[in-house]
Order: sequence, then C-alpha cells, then structure tokens
Amino acid sequence: MRNTLFSLLMLFFLSGLMLLPVTPRSGLPAVAVSPNGKLVAVGGISRVIYLIDSGKMEVIDRIPAGTQVLNLAFNNDGSILVSENRDETLNFFNIKEKKLIRQFKYSVGMIVSTLKNEVVVFSKKYKNYSVNFHSMKDGALLRSIPLESKVKMIGIDPAQKRLITLSKGPKNSEKIVRSSAIPKDLKGIEREKFKMMNDGKTSVFTIYDPASKKKVFEKNIYFSVSQYAKMAVTSDEVILMTYGNTNAKISKTGEVTLFKKGKQFNYGIGISSDQKLIASGGLRRGMILDTETNKVELLTIPSIPGWPEYLKGFAFAKEGTIFAGTSAFRLIKMDKNGNLLKAIPVY
Repeated sequence: MRNTLFSLLMLFFLSGLMLLPVTPRSGLPAVAVSPNGKLVAVGGISRVIYLIDSGKMEVIDRIPAGTQVLNLAFNNDGSILVSENRDETLNFFNIKEKKLIRQFKYSVGMIVSTLKNEVVVFSKKYKNYSVNFHSMKDGALLRSIPLESKVKMIGIDPAQKRLITLSKGPKNSEKIVRSSAIPKDLKGIEREKFKMMNDGKTSVFTIYDPASKKKVFEKNIYFSVSQYAKMAVTSDEVILMTYGNTNAKISKTGEVTLFKKGKQFNYGIGISSDQKLIASGGLRRGMILDTETNKVELLTIPSIPGWPEYLKGFAFAKEGTIFAGTSAFRLIKMDKNGNLLKAIPVY
C-alpha cells in the first residue's frame, strides 16, 4: 500500500513537472529590445533578467528580479528597464547601475506607450481599481483613471487616444447551450463562434479617452477572455490574440469577428511598439501577422534534443529583427521574415 501511494505521488509530481514547460508563463516569456537595438533583455521563471549583446548574441550581465518575470520593456532612451513580475509588481531598473530604483505593488497587465514614454498598468489594489500611467524616465505616477471594477485586460493605441478595457460581463446575460446540442453542421470558426455566443460568458468592452479620463463607449460582447491573451489596438480596431488561437477583432462599435492564424497554439505572443506586427508561436513554429495588411509570415525553428521547445515571448527591433524567448531558455534571433539568424542558451 505504501509503495503504491508513493508511486502515485511520484506520478502526480512528475506530471506537474511535465506540464510546466508548456504553460504560457514558463521559460523566457519576457523579451525586450533597447531603442538602439544593441541590447536585448530577457526574463522568466528563473527570476533573473539577462542583458544580452544583440550583435554578438552573448549574455553580458544579469539583474536579480526577485520573482518570476512576465513582461519587460525599455524606455525611450534605453536607460531604464521596466518589468512586470509574477508577484504583481511593476519594477523600474537603472540599466547602468543594474539596480531597482522604484517598485509599485498591485500592478498587472503592463503595456507601453512609446509616444509619451509611459508604461500603463491596471492597479488592482482592493476596492481602489484604476488604470495608472507611469513615467518611464523614473517610474513616477503621472495620472490615474478610476475604474468601477476589476478588468481582465487593458490596451492603448500608439497615439494614446483610446484606452481599452475588457472586464467580466454580467451574469445571466447569455444563454448556455450544452456541447451535445451544438449543431453538427457547424465547423471551424463558425462552431467556435456559436460556442462563445452560448457559453454563458460575456465581456464588457469599454473605451476611455486617456486625456479627459472619460468613458466614451461601452458594450457587452459575447467574446470572453478566459485564458492567456494579449491585445493590440490599431486606429480602427482591437485585436485579441489568445493562447487557444481563437482570436478576435473588435470594431470601435463593439462588433466581434473571430479568426484563426497559423496552426499552433499561441504559447508566446508579442506585439510591436507601433502595434502593426503581432508575433505568436507554439511548438517550434509560429507566425508574424501584419495588422494593416492581414498578411502572415510563417516561422519555424529547428528542433533540439530532449523535451519539445516552445516559443514563449517576442520583441521587435526597429530595423525589423525579431527576438524570441523559448521554454528551453534560449534566445532566438530572426530576420523580419522569420528566418533564423542565431540561437543561444541563456543562463
């Protein structure tokens, strides 16, 4: 009996270890490129931020992060590195001194506005919800937009004219249809749409004017974000890329169009600073989506021995080079078409 129990416990433990490498937040999901393209910062579950010479593709320094790193971004002159960590903190590091200069708690969903050199986060302090705008020069809190409730995602357009929030929709606003009752003739994206419109889950899609802090539009939509996802905000629409690859385009009037791109689950998602390009990837392959033309470039990295390698995070250099972190703690360097240039282990 004791041996059987031990065997079951070991099986459970090992199963957990096997699941870890393929979750969206494992490996190196946080990747950022400095404005001059010379420095790449990566971080993840190892609780270290690695600074890498992008030309030589060599680790040149390390900054202790304290806990798991989820997102990274450089400010406009490359002097400050901002990180969002698993402990729900927003952290500002001085690159030259390699030390933490400021930290804010209860801050999640970090996005960057290069136009104003600001980082935007959802502040989820209990009963004091807001979207906060911080200077990327020193981390100072510049202004806040109060919110009535928690939100699941935030996004902002490059011109900083529209702030988008997605929050959980009201209960009983959508009927529930059992899987067995879904029409058999529905296939592909139409089947996914029917399921979403009849799963009892909705989202509140809200648009704010960042300058006046006023709510300018709100609508309850059938698309619900229940998994890892990232948001791009273009001049005409909001694009949501999800882990399950059932993605959505939402118009300014809240009309939802579902779509799929590529054949992979999106274990990693990255969006360029101008929000014109979205990269996503899974097991050794991924894609680059041009949000203006809807054109897709497919990318593939050679397999390595051992456990399968997943693409986990992406960053875009200004001249077009793309960097990707992986579940195998590698940094991949690609050209603008997704062709492999170099890959290195990061440790």
